[in-house]
Amino acid sequence: MLKNKKINIEYVDISFLKPATYNPRTWDKAAVAKLTESIKRFGLVDPLIVKKVKLNPRSGNKNEPLDGWGDRFAIWESRPDKEEDTFEKQWMDIDYIIKRTLYEIKYTGYFGKSIPIFTTNWVFGHALLFGSKIGKITGDDVFVEPLSLEKNSYPALKFDLENYYWNYLQEITARAVKCSENKYFVQPAYGTYSGDTLGILIGSVKLLTYIKDNPQWVKDSLTKIADAIIKLYEKLFQIVSSNGPDGHVNYIGCWSGERNIAVDCDIGSMISEETYKDIFLPSIMKIMNIVKYRIYHLDGTKQLRLLDILLDIKEIHAIQWAPGVEKKQLCSGCL
Repeated sequence: MLKNKKINIEYVDISFLKPATYNPRTWDKAAVAKLTESIKRFGLVDPLIVKKVKLNPRSGNKNEPLDGWGDRFAIWESRPDKEEDTFEKQWMDIDYIIKRTLYEIKYTGYFGKSIPIFTTNWVFGHALLFGSKIGKITGDDVFVEPLSLEKNSYPALKFDLENYYWNYLQEITARAVKCSENKYFVQPAYGTYSGDTLGILIGSVKLLTYIKDNPQWVKDSLTKIADAIIKLYEKLFQIVSSNGPDGHVNYIGCWSGERNIAVDCDIGSMISEETYKDIFLPSIMKIMNIVKYRIYHLDGTKQLRLLDILLDIKEIHAIQWAPGVEKKQLCSGCL
């Protein structure tokens, strides 16, 4: 038993591991196939259990694990798409994402409380419409390169219908809808909204500086971004409505019979209520007003000071608040 014993988790080179020959466990073909599919989808979720030995005969290092790596790791190492299983594939390969969605649906119980949704989990897609480039991709993080500055020390926000991602986002939406066969809803959104998209395009530090030095430039830029998002959404809503299941979903999982949207503005936690209301809110409402049902998502306790402003807006039908990283502090002492 492991009671009162500390479990240590260490990261070691794969070459220092080998199967335990004394392990009596065997797997039939069906079990191996199911485990293989699970590892393809989720990776190795649980740590491997190993046994240390006093001496590794290959290297002489006394602290390297040697025995007991198990079937999970053997399957992981022998998977046929090992060389192709990259972060780029997980984020950018539409066929991979569709397969992942169908797998999640197959092994998820919804119990009438939620609905299956296709999403790429992108937060950077709208920034790509303005010429920003995808930079480094590492695990759950995608880094987008900020726009370069013009001679006037401001970036040029250029959006046109020749942009590669203008067509790409429509194509992957159409493919996701076609492959759904009414098994899931397709969320017609690929990024943050006007305020946070501008932060992605230029960086939050520059954005805060521009708010102070040239608030009108910021306001005009937010309008440009909102106009581009609206153009994209009109296309995506048409695609989703033409072939997908009845109704629409947003990124927080809410369904309605007619078009709906859930928006947010995380930069709101870094600015005053006056700045938010005067500079950021107009472009947000411009986007929200293209649909019938509107939800606003607040992240973290610092955004609660915007709540009174939002409650006064009759066009907003619901507000969702997520405590964020402060949740543990808020719930301390609660069962």
